[in-house]
Amino acid sequence: MSTAHKFINPPLIALAYGTSERERIDTLLQWGLIDVGRRCFQHWKKQIQAGTDAGEILQAIGRIRTLIDRHDIDADKWLETYSDETAWALGVETLGLNPEWRTVRPCLDAHTRLSTFFDQMRKATGGMDKKPCFVHGLKLDWVLATWRTLWQADNGKDDRLEYGHFAVLCAVLSKIGSNKPPAKRCGCYEIQRRALGYSSAGEMEAALPFRQDSAQPMSRDMIDRRTQQLALAHFFVRHTPKTGKRAQTAWYGSGIDRAKLVQIAEAAKMKAKGGWKARWRAQQAVQTALYDNVIAFQPGAEMRAGSGVDSSRFNEQKTG
Repeated sequence: MSTAHKFINPPLIALAYGTSERERIDTLLQWGLIDVGRRCFQHWKKQIQAGTDAGEILQAIGRIRTLIDRHDIDADKWLETYSDETAWALGVETLGLNPEWRTVRPCLDAHTRLSTFFDQMRKATGGMDKKPCFVHGLKLDWVLATWRTLWQADNGKDDRLEYGHFAVLCAVLSKIGSNKPPAKRCGCYEIQRRALGYSSAGEMEAALPFRQDSAQPMSRDMIDRRTQQLALAHFFVRHTPKTGKRAQTAWYGSGIDRAKLVQIAEAAKMKAKGGWKARWRAQQAVQTALYDNVIAFQPGAEMRAGSGVDSSRFNEQKTG
């Protein structure tokens, strides 16, 4: 199965759902499981109908039969008998989850609740005629790592991600979006708002009365610290232009290295200001970024990339 199916693109407003962080992340994980299952089904259906070699697909179907209690179903009949149970089973299979973690009905109910919430918030904020803001490229492994942090005791083995870092990660990914190249400039206060689930000040003002938890905006220092830690853990790349004072904004990128991000940032600055000085600064910044990349990958400087988190870097008490 392609790793592309282990990503979800939930609306950003999902970060405003529920009465607690635990309820929110539990519901989002179940929503993601069904979403992944439905996308897998559509992918496999196209492959089979196109006459693609379905050997691997049929092996997977054989494994799922025991989960959905369907026997002796060939590929054509399986396509005809698609059901919500099949979507659940495909999600469980793709993500490698224990089928006893959540059975079919709770997952479908969670998917319905969250989808209904999305529609309600779009109506409440007057956004029915606007394109909703999505969190693009969110790995379900990251959702699962956050779920473990909130729901399970730390066994020292599983990857874990604090909810505060997860919210900041979603905020940054929602800002980058599906932009090409995958890089955007984002201010501290915009991340503060997006981490609560709101893509604009107007949306926040309209949706806050419906909020059921007691979440408070993160401080600027907390956002600075968490974005730096997430960048060090390779969840995204971050570049803060040198201005001689504390920066209000930074550049963020996904799927590119820091040198490329610096090049994009400096090109934008050059376009805005123009002149030979801007071109010179852009060249110097790129050279510095290339040097930083070399230093970052020296022995002892590595950190495991984005599938999990080194919890020692995310201990708020120690890093504060």
